[in-house]
Amino acid sequence: MICVQVCEYKYLLQKADCDERNLDHVPSSTGCENSTTLSLERNHIKQLLAESFLEFNNLENLYMSDNNLSMIQSGTFINMKHLQNLFLSDNDIRELRNDTFVGARSLRRINLNRNSILDIGKHAFHNLSKLVALHLSHNIIQYLQPTVFHGLKNLQRLALDNNALENFDNQTFKGLTQLISLSLHGNKLTQLPNGLFEGLTCVQEIVLSENGLHKLPLSSVLGITSINRLYLDHNDFKTTAIFTSYLRVTHEQLNIGDNPFECDCDFKEIQEWYRNVSQEYFLGTSVMCSIRNVTYNLGNLLPFNCNKYFSTSSHSPMTPVRISSTSDQSLLTNDLLTTQRNDEIGCNTTGWKIATALLSLYSIACTFALILLRAEIIQLFQNIYVAVPG
Repeated sequence: MICVQVCEYKYLLQKADCDERNLDHVPSSTGCENSTTLSLERNHIKQLLAESFLEFNNLENLYMSDNNLSMIQSGTFINMKHLQNLFLSDNDIRELRNDTFVGARSLRRINLNRNSILDIGKHAFHNLSKLVALHLSHNIIQYLQPTVFHGLKNLQRLALDNNALENFDNQTFKGLTQLISLSLHGNKLTQLPNGLFEGLTCVQEIVLSENGLHKLPLSSVLGITSINRLYLDHNDFKTTAIFTSYLRVTHEQLNIGDNPFECDCDFKEIQEWYRNVSQEYFLGTSVMCSIRNVTYNLGNLLPFNCNKYFSTSSHSPMTPVRISSTSDQSLLTNDLLTTQRNDEIGCNTTGWKIATALLSLYSIACTFALILLRAEIIQLFQNIYVAVPG
């Protein structure tokens, strides 16, 4: 079966269109030798062999989404030195070995969304230094080797959402200095290791929604120093106190909606802070807490007083500031750093007023006792002086 017989070859575009031809294997290149684009989408091809593309030496774009691919043989891309875009989504690929992409050193985009990938070799993407986008969403990946992305110095977008990832080594994203967007949505993460995002100096967006996260390190400890959008919605966070440090470094959106927050002083501080910030800043929809069957959102202030300096959290309080410029952001940062709060002290000030009053009464009593004691001592010495003869 040859290309020119089963495909439509578009000479001006140098494209062989072989979509929906009921093909079960890749046709030979005869008649399409000069193709820079080969499209084989929506066919029934089950495997790619070392000889599948031997004569397609000029390919820059290969589209094979929505086939029945389950295996890519070693050497499949060995002669595809010009290949830039590889789309293999909606197949049944189960493994990416260390030699899967050998030879395709010009690759810039790989789309492997919606496959059955479980295992990825630690050098599967070795020598793909030109890669700018890697999509691995909707697979069944449970674990990533710490070095799997090392060497991808130009990678800008990495999508790992809707897998089964439970944890990471803190070296996993090391060296991805050009990364702009990282999506980890819909995995099974419950916590993140210190330094996981350290060195991601260009990152603008990290998506961590719909995991099981219940705690986070401080932003500086996690490695986030500046970011535009951070998505933490639909997790298992109970307190908003852990987001204090992230408000300092997130510029447009810190999405914390749909978490089971407790109605405490930390939540009220978020409410008061949000009332005074620029409307351009977004904390997400469904940011709320419930107490005694009453639900409070960002605009419905909790009906109790909190002492600014003595709250239930160990993080610094958030003095309400309108964020509309870089200088305002600096002001907020300074305010956030001003006060260290005590974990042991509750947010209700009534107890403290009573304690202070009792302490004052105790001090007065002690002072009065000292005065009486001093008077008694003076009287004693006077009596002794009178009793002793001239």
